[in-house]
Amino acid sequence: EHTDYSSLRVGEHLPPSAKPLLAGLGLTDLLAGGEHASSPGVRSLWGSAEPVDKDYLFDPHGEGVNLSRPAFDRSLAARAASLGADVRTQTKVAKLSYAAGAWRVSLAAVQGAVEVSATFAVDATGRAASLAKRLGARPLVTDDMVGLVGQIGLGRDASAMHNWVFIEAQEEGWWYSAGLADGSCIATFLTDPDLVDLSLAGRAAVWRAQLAKSTLTRVRQS
Repeated sequence: EHTDYSSLRVGEHLPPSAKPLLAGLGLTDLLAGGEHASSPGVRSLWGSAEPVDKDYLFDPHGEGVNLSRPAFDRSLAARAASLGADVRTQTKVAKLSYAAGAWRVSLAAVQGAVEVSATFAVDATGRAASLAKRLGARPLVTDDMVGLVGQIGLGRDASAMHNWVFIEAQEEGWWYSAGLADGSCIATFLTDPDLVDLSLAGRAAVWRAQLAKSTLTRVRQS
């Protein structure tokens, strides 16, 4: 892991159907402790003037969960370490090669460089696919999209709708927002990169302008 789990990580919504998967791995307790918010459902405004609700009231697995990603990722790593995994933070892969049936991995870390070997390697770097690209793989891109992320409020929203997930379509893109346990709300506007000045000031300006145009999402800041 190249961070120490303290950097900004956008929250995720787990639907109720994810709970049996975590239970099967013995990880149900990771959702307890107050860092994560129980979510009653999803409200969407998409192709209609009236919002549509997907209420989890009658879901056999209960409510969904809006995760605090830093806390969840940190707890996953700690559980892996407690089960015998060698977890290394603030560490990056400097070199990767395969020979004689084994992977050779050179790691660059704040504690110093180290080399390890393994019978298999998993590229868990997400869309960056950094390990696969080192081996010559190239992504097949069919479309581009950027997500502009901002935070609405901090510790002040105690409304009944705060923990609901909102999804809202607009002319230039669409919004995804979810209330977190600390009272804040993460709101992400997804759009075509050609419509955005990708400088820091440009992204912030587009995010604020699109929020002002929204119908459902902007209610969260009131």
